Amino acid sequence: PSSHSSTPCCAGSSGAGMHGAALQVVLGCALAWRSPASVFSRPLARPLARRAALLMSDPPVASDLAASDLPLAAETSSVAPDLPLPAVVSEPLAVVAPVASDLPPVASRLPPVRIPTGWKPPEPKPLSVPDGRLLVTLGGTVGLIMRLGTGVVAVGWKPGFSTDPKSYNLYGLRDTASAYPRPALPLKLYEYEPSPYCRKVREACSMLSLNVTMLPCPRARQGFAAELLALGGKQQVPFLVDPNSAAGPTQLYESDDIIDYLFDTYGPGRADVPWTLRGPFAFWTCAFAALARGLAGNARDAKARAENEQREPIVLWGNEGSPFVKPVRERLVELALPHTFVMCPRGSAQRDILFSKTGRFQVPYLDDPNTGAALFESDAIIAYLNAVYTVP
Repeated sequence: PSSHSSTPCCAGSSGAGMHGAALQVVLGCALAWRSPASVFSRPLARPLARRAALLMSDPPVASDLAASDLPLAAETSSVAPDLPLPAVVSEPLAVVAPVASDLPPVASRLPPVRIPTGWKPPEPKPLSVPDGRLLVTLGGTVGLIMRLGTGVVAVGWKPGFSTDPKSYNLYGLRDTASAYPRPALPLKLYEYEPSPYCRKVREACSMLSLNVTMLPCPRARQGFAAELLALGGKQQVPFLVDPNSAAGPTQLYESDDIIDYLFDTYGPGRADVPWTLRGPFAFWTCAFAALARGLAGNARDAKARAENEQREPIVLWGNEGSPFVKPVRERLVELALPHTFVMCPRGSAQRDILFSKTGRFQVPYLDDPNTGAALFESDAIIAYLNAVYTVP
């Protein structure tokens, strides 16, 4: 059966419903048992435990099983009328009416953000784990192992050798990948980090070395969710917008449909979509990979600046599977910051571009057009984002 549904996951009998219902039981039981040191010690425990009890009742009440407070349950997330809204919900993105041509653009009318006084970019330290961040890195590594490395290697990867100082190589080893059509403009993806459906779409984008502007919609109700609803008619993620289509922007819901479209348009075709992006295996491993990270990126941070959604997209270089990139991605989603994810898997020509730009290849690398800052090192990037895009 299909692994997607456009109705709340527990109210129907589709594959998404069965996966979502079973996952709610697992998560409810897991999060109900907590220890002080647990990475899962989050406010989700109580609603998840309640939903687990509802799901195990005979029969479950469909109206009580909406997935609004469970990010992993389904591609669709509907708010149940009897559930309170999160304590902090981003204001709906205002629809800006046409203005006179002599008015400054919206970005220039926002409160300014600046690099903190005395700030300096850190010295890059390849493959080093910052002090106190071992568990964070291990959480991302566990997810990468569960996903069998999906997203870290480009489609058509080929090993090779090169000593050309103008191109990226590692001790003379240089891998490449098959060349496919490139979009002239970045794609747009409405998504959020812990959703298993969103993760497998991001993995497909990474395998195809695409540039994708991520528009965070935590819980499909915060961040860019109002814009998503106005554009597509549903608060459901993932939602892809491709502005490069000759007949006008292509808009797609449903992760499998999006992946097929991406491989047909920018890859070798849907027949070559790897099995790791299909079916129950993809769903469950993506779900438990998010659980291993404590469901980080599930909600908009209460201290995130109110105007973050209106900032220019930050540029993040990396790939979907990297355990060093993962914490940065999670923080960008929690702060509801739009960001263009430049995918650089093994074999990608994008590695040469970053090498030419910075003189080295290392991810994550962040380039912020709002302040002019550019830096390596995940811990330093997160500290920078907190300093610039949160309020006391």
